[in-house]
Amino acid sequence: MPHHYSKMRLNQEKAWHQKVKEVLKPSTFSHRYVSEIIAADNKQASGRLLFSLSGDSTLKQLQVDDELLIYGKPEGIRPSLNPLQFDYKSYLEKQGIWHQIRINYGSIVKKEHATKTFFGVASNFREHIIAKLEAKTLEPRS
Repeated sequence: MPHHYSKMRLNQEKAWHQKVKEVLKPSTFSHRYVSEIIAADNKQASGRLLFSLSGDSTLKQLQVDDELLIYGKPEGIRPSLNPLQFDYKSYLEKQGIWHQIRINYGSIVKKEHATKTFFGVASNFREHIIAKLEAKTLEPRS
């Protein structure tokens, strides 16, 4: 794959154009996403990254199909320290993900009119149904 991001210099920060492909379960400290790389420093690129945002519960989470412009440097995913622990690095490598980028919400520029995919529309519909069900269970019964 001649345009894979790993063929670029990864030791310096770049402007990354990414599309969110999957929203992962958030932790106490961060929100995590799997993103597809569209370009790096205005050059066509491809590949997948684990994308982590510092956890701020007051801000709205990103959705599938959101296109982002971020400035950051990818870093390797750390292997597990305990030999008997689940090896998350190995699991992600099997998914085609070798690097991650950690940034905060201030470093993101969200593209206004991003293209929609079928998976993104289905994900937004699912989130809408979940929100309606949660609102229904919170209503007081009379």
